[in-house]
Amino acid sequence: MIRLLTVLLLVTISSAALSTTLYRWVDEDGRVHFSDQPREGAEQVTVRSPSTFEAPKAPPKRSTASTTAAEAEEEEFQYNSLAVVSPASEQTLWNIAGRLSVSVSIAPGLAQGHTMRANIDGRSVNVGAATSFVLTEVYRGEHAVSVSVIDSTGREMIRSAPVRFFVQQTNVGN
Repeated sequence: MIRLLTVLLLVTISSAALSTTLYRWVDEDGRVHFSDQPREGAEQVTVRSPSTFEAPKAPPKRSTASTTAAEAEEEEFQYNSLAVVSPASEQTLWNIAGRLSVSVSIAPGLAQGHTMRANIDGRSVNVGAATSFVLTEVYRGEHAVSVSVIDSTGREMIRSAPVRFFVQQTNVGN
């Protein structure tokens, strides 16, 4: 019953707010009523203006006049693919003496001003513009390597999927 009265009250108030004149009275049973029609014994209720909100304006778009030609070229340039070719996924390498040879496939080729960064076991190594390079301190155990292309502003353009591989050492005792 209270819910019904609340709903009726809200509907009445919202319609009264549109007309801006609202009347309130209490009946014989002590119930409060609201109406937009005057009635004997009703008091006029002043309705405040509704609260309004204006959304903030969107920031202006960056003008092309302030964008340098190099920045515009980097924003448009995209790589289609980047993958670690060697070592192969799940490959076991034997006796590499801590030196891992990595080969990368990239399409299209590395753009001018972009560099490669190898990520091995949570460690990042800048490798320049080469698509084949050697990482050091890769010893026995399970490892994961991925490669990223970094533009001239330091932004990562693309990252390869990680490749998991294993390094084993021959046991001299056998």
